[in-house]
Amino acid sequence: MTAPRELVVVGEFGPFDALADGAHAAYVGGRAEQAVHLCRVLVVLCRASGDRLTERYAWFIAGLALCELGRYDEALGAAESLVALAPGRYLPFWKAKALALRANASAGRGDAARAIDDLAHAQVLLGELDGRSYNQVSGATITGIGLRSMMLYEASDDLLSRAAAMVAGRGRANVLSESLLTHAEWGSLLVLVGDDEGAAPHFVACLHRATQMRHALRGAADDPSLAAVAEWGRLFALEMLGAHGAVATAFRLIVDDIPLGPHRSERILRSLACGRAHVALGDHRRARDFLMTAQEAAVQTNRVIWSSLADVALQELDVIEHGPHPALERASVRFQQLLRQRWTERSAWFDGLDARVRALRLATEAERATLLSRQDPLTGLYNRRALADRLAAARGEQSAVMVDIDHFKRVNDTHSHIVGDRVLVAVGEILLRTVRIEDLPVRYGGDEFLVLLRPEVGVDPARAAEALAQRIQQEARAFDWSTIAPGLRLSLSVGVASTRSPLEVISEADASLRLAKQAGRDQIIMRAHGVSDDQYTVSRIRG
Repeated sequence: MTAPRELVVVGEFGPFDALADGAHAAYVGGRAEQAVHLCRVLVVLCRASGDRLTERYAWFIAGLALCELGRYDEALGAAESLVALAPGRYLPFWKAKALALRANASAGRGDAARAIDDLAHAQVLLGELDGRSYNQVSGATITGIGLRSMMLYEASDDLLSRAAAMVAGRGRANVLSESLLTHAEWGSLLVLVGDDEGAAPHFVACLHRATQMRHALRGAADDPSLAAVAEWGRLFALEMLGAHGAVATAFRLIVDDIPLGPHRSERILRSLACGRAHVALGDHRRARDFLMTAQEAAVQTNRVIWSSLADVALQELDVIEHGPHPALERASVRFQQLLRQRWTERSAWFDGLDARVRALRLATEAERATLLSRQDPLTGLYNRRALADRLAAARGEQSAVMVDIDHFKRVNDTHSHIVGDRVLVAVGEILLRTVRIEDLPVRYGGDEFLVLLRPEVGVDPARAAEALAQRIQQEARAFDWSTIAPGLRLSLSVGVASTRSPLEVISEADASLRLAKQAGRDQIIMRAHGVSDDQYTVSRIRG
């Protein structure tokens, strides 16, 4: 005889949260290949269990790691999967992250038009930064990286600076690290096109960001990867400002025991700084080793600015060792011309981005007006008008889940109507976390909610509805209702129905819900179509 199965309360981010943390740790620890492998395993597990929340996160980390490895075609595939799992209607900040990730992959593949379009969409979805959501700050950071990949440095630094002001500790240090890299690349490009005077303020900004990062990391747990960005970014800036001796001395004092892959930007900066410093100090062998390491990593990951900077330093080293050559001089002139041409292309990209953002904002306002007529203003779920439209277009077998808050009147009477409204919002959020993207979550009226499931080929509608009902009950039982009001405890009654007639599925779900109430509440009941009230399937969640 098997023991009864008990409900296990899972974390906020789904049953595979610990595995997701492992993938994230591999990524931030510089083990991008391992992060990609873990994310792919995680996606398989999430799809098998229906954990779409963690699947989103897995695709996000995989996409970041693949971009870092320079595998932009694969990164684009990861981004496309993330876009499909992040509807802008409910998850605007996740949608912004997905689009910004796709923009990074598109920029790496040379598709500037698509990158600009996605970055414009991401900026509109982020709205005015106010720090109210971690995902808003995260989305702003990824969008800032995307803008940098298109050499839109001014827009990148503006967005990253505003995002950094919204967070503290390690989160602030992380955003500042991206701002440091933006200024490092910006200044380097100006050096490459011959504008040393214009480049200097950006290397000074790198020193400032490194100091800000160290302050942000004080009191936080050790984070060697962020500490490496701060220190190696500082050394790179010092080298570009001409402090060759200080860089060489500092390098000899640094113990290089941080396990970051050679493809990481901070590793490339370190190699560039040390290579250029050793050229100036006359240690040509070590200089060439560092510069070749930087060039190889930059070329593999399509970091054009860093590979170009390494190329120029290697050319200077060749001239020192072998003397000038007319062919090399002509190549250098042509190289600078190409870089200046790319630099001037930025103005067109700026104009394109600005025009697209303005057009999207106008379209968003029009869409918002339409949406408001189909949306419940309190919970943000769809209303009965939207439900009627979906039912009118429905074909084939339909299934629905109806949810009612048990003893909701007591909540209003005991705690207040304000608390009652917060409960309604919380239940709405539970539905949003548990439904599939293609389903329609509705506030049906008062304390009643309904989800109309969209039929899916090869999936039994009744089983899909019952699985959703189970997820809703589990989320409700795991939720700490006392965070809304001290001592508050709540349960949900759930009715499930599956019929061949779209016109009857709501009444059948309502009948199942009524049976759940009559049978004692806090349970799920699914009544087969056409049977009497004393013939039904009961599914209870153990406490």
